[in-house]
Amino acid sequence: MGGVLRAEPVWVETLTGLPMGRFVKLVRVVRERGGNGPGGSRPWCLPLADRVLLVAVYYRTNQVNHHFDLSEKNLLQHPLGGVLEVDHLAAVRRSWRAASGSEGACLSHSAARSGGCEVDDGSVTNISDDHVKVHFRMEIDEDGWPPASVESLWAVDLGDGTARLVNTPWFVRGVASGDIIRVQQDGDGVLWAGETVRASQNCTIRLIVLKDDGSAAARQSVLDVFYRLGTTGEGIEQFRMVALDVPPQANLPKIRELLEHGETKEWWHWEEGCVTAAWEATARV
Repeated sequence: MGGVLRAEPVWVETLTGLPMGRFVKLVRVVRERGGNGPGGSRPWCLPLADRVLLVAVYYRTNQVNHHFDLSEKNLLQHPLGGVLEVDHLAAVRRSWRAASGSEGACLSHSAARSGGCEVDDGSVTNISDDHVKVHFRMEIDEDGWPPASVESLWAVDLGDGTARLVNTPWFVRGVASGDIIRVQQDGDGVLWAGETVRASQNCTIRLIVLKDDGSAAARQSVLDVFYRLGTTGEGIEQFRMVALDVPPQANLPKIRELLEHGETKEWWHWEEGCVTAAWEATARV
C-alpha cells in the first residue's frame, strides 16, 4: 500500500496516537467493513490509508477542538464521513477499538495535553497552586473499554500524601468527586492514585445520550433535568457522554426513577461509576 504507509512511522504515531502496526490494522479493519467502497458520484482521490489517517486525526483531536460535532448525523454528512461507510458512530468506535489493542485509544479532554494514552479531565476553573493532577490506572476490557489506560483527575493536594478529588470521573470506577485519595509520586513527579482514605458519599453516574444523536442540546437537556433533582455534572462530545455528580442530599429515588425511565424510552444508556449504600437502597424502594 502506498500513501501514508510509506511515511516515517513517527509521523503516523504522532498524529494518530497509534503505533504504525496498529494503524495498519485499523486500515485493514476499515477495508473489511466496506470503507473502501464507492464514495458517491466521484472516485476516491486519496488511498484508503490516507483517508483513514485524516479521520483518525479528526477523531483523536475532537475533544481539543470542541467546534467539531461528531454526532452520527454530522459524521456521516461530513466530507470525510464516507471514508468509513459505516452505519453509525458506534461502528467508528468499534473500528478504533479493534486497532487500539490493550492499550486503548489516546484521547485528550484538555487542550493542555498533546499526547499519551490518557484521558485528561481538564474541566476545572480557578486552578490554584494546591491543585494537582492525580492519575488512575484503568483495566481495558475485551471490547476496548474504557478507551484509555489512564485517567487523570484534578484534586486538591492536602499535604499529607492525600488529595481531594474535584473532578467527576469519566471512566474510573469506584471514586467520586470529593473523595480523599492516597497518592504516591513516581520518579517523574507524576501522582498516582492509591486507596480511598475517605469517601465523600457522592455518587458518580454516567450516561451515553442517545436522543438526537447525543447532540450538545440533548446533553445539556440531560444535565438540566438532573440538576433539578440535585445533581451537577458535565458532558463531552466524543462519546455523547454525561457524567453526573450526585451528592447524598440529592433526590436519589427520583434520579434512579428518571434514569430507568429514560433508558426504557431509549433516551440514554447509563451506568453506576461509584455508588453508596444510600443509592443502592433506592433500588429496593
